[in-house]
Amino acid sequence: MKYTRTEMLDIGKWLYTHEIRMKDAIGKYEVSRSALEYYKHLYMSSIGVRLTAISSSSIDMIKQQSPDDLAHLQSLSKEELIDEVILAKVNEERAKKGYVVRGGGPNKEYISINSKNSK
Repeated sequence: MKYTRTEMLDIGKWLYTHEIRMKDAIGKYEVSRSALEYYKHLYMSSIGVRLTAISSSSIDMIKQQSPDDLAHLQSLSKEELIDEVILAKVNEERAKKGYVVRGGGPNKEYISINSKNSK
């Protein structure tokens, strides 16, 4: 089934925000996993999120802020800016320990940065 760019972006957004699981989307939209990954990547590109591979052997990718986010940061209030700084420090400490967190609330996912088992 062929989707318009708008539909692809919507599906990509739902995957990115964890509103739908990859497995469920494959059945619902009748497309391959790679097509869904493309839709997700298309959405992420549209909002300015860049992906950087952690290592050449690693499948995991982490989200990084784009330079365009600086304009957004300048428009924040003092309290919001403090929250952003705290979040950045928390993410930095998590990276030192070898993991990143994707999602939030009940959908929070802890992802290992390196492929080694932590046990």
